[in-house]
Amino acid sequence: MADNTHLRLKRLRSSAVRSGEADQAFGFQERLAESEWFSSDKIKTYQLGHLKRLAGFAALNAPYYASKIDMLALMEAKSLREALDIIPIQSRYDLATQSLSFRSATLPQGHHKAGERISSGSSGQIIAVEGTNISFAWQHALNFRAQLWAGRKFDLPMAVIRKFGPELEPSEGIVRDRWDDEAVLPVKTGPANFLATTYSVEHQWKWLAGVKPAYLMSYPSIIRQFAILAAAEKRSSVVLKGISTVGETVSAELRDDARRFLGADIYDVYSAEEVGVIASQCPTCRRYHIQSEAIIVEIVDMAGKPCAAGEIGRVIVTPLFNFATPLLRYELGDMAEAGSPCACGRGLGVINRVVGRYRNLLTLPDGQHFWPSMGSRAWQKIIPIKRHQFRQVALDRMEVWMVVETQPTQAAQDEVRAIIASRLPGAFTIDFQFVDDIPNGSGGKFEEFVSLL
Repeated sequence: MADNTHLRLKRLRSSAVRSGEADQAFGFQERLAESEWFSSDKIKTYQLGHLKRLAGFAALNAPYYASKIDMLALMEAKSLREALDIIPIQSRYDLATQSLSFRSATLPQGHHKAGERISSGSSGQIIAVEGTNISFAWQHALNFRAQLWAGRKFDLPMAVIRKFGPELEPSEGIVRDRWDDEAVLPVKTGPANFLATTYSVEHQWKWLAGVKPAYLMSYPSIIRQFAILAAAEKRSSVVLKGISTVGETVSAELRDDARRFLGADIYDVYSAEEVGVIASQCPTCRRYHIQSEAIIVEIVDMAGKPCAAGEIGRVIVTPLFNFATPLLRYELGDMAEAGSPCACGRGLGVINRVVGRYRNLLTLPDGQHFWPSMGSRAWQKIIPIKRHQFRQVALDRMEVWMVVETQPTQAAQDEVRAIIASRLPGAFTIDFQFVDDIPNGSGGKFEEFVSLL
């Protein structure tokens, strides 16, 4: 498989954009095509060296870390696990409230500030992280790798429906002659059509049918609505070759619906605005490979101990190349399931699935937490809906917000209430709220389950 990657890169390079920037991007990708096949031990040794360099720099240059790291113990650490255990976990709250103290007063030679990444805060905490030319170059390379792993044919048309600024908000969208900048994709591509999420799903669907893309990139919640619209048509007006998703969790049910009604598999990239790409789906098994050359990812339990394969825990990340705002063992607020090594042979770490935000766990009166699964596929056949959201408003009370075409009968409501109750791990009062719309969060993301406790 490594040889196949190199062969494809060679073919792409022969017809690629001619520039020094493109040559550099291809060289970067060829090195990644080698390193993804390194053994797990070799990758951990590589990460240990970069962690020591980053932490040593942060302790001297970023005020937040000045008294938090025992540098002598860190430098003497013989393993990655030993080194990580020396560094305390940093919270999102600390980054939100003390952002300036995370920033470095100076930068290593060859690094310079190149922009700022802002997380609009689905948890209500706005995060701003400065990046460098090096950290952004890594993100470009990892995004290019994700497209390669997804098997995309770059000469075909792409459509993108995401939250954008005012310049991308005309109702007819805008069209560009490339999928992305040459710095991200140093190859010739087909055209790309862009539309903002400002408009209704029905408008987006009609627009998509008009532009006729081969590939679509959007949020999972929008793909779910498109699958519902496609299912309602005798013959779908939109047929895709591939779907890329970002920003929200992707369920097995949604993957099935996308394949069945939209004719395409979903390829998901796990990322966070403040740290960039975290993991991309394996081209072989479709689990998520951690982008270990650029980031250390830990999945730990509530006590901070590493989770075994198959266990769900908190996601802790350390991007290795952002010296402008070093983030050492930064807790994202996500939960994910740890994975065992992949059968493909890549030495990159594995995440089985990304479960969701920790704050959106279902909580029982005895303090137990669960990831809710409400059987929505079964009850949507009883009450056809456009969008729904579960809201835990008390330890024993759940609200189900629904956008529907017509008010369902009391019998239909009782039937759906029984299905939902059967899927809950405790006794809940279930109230229905029929509304005109359920807006996305401030970052353009939609959460199907929200805990308001």
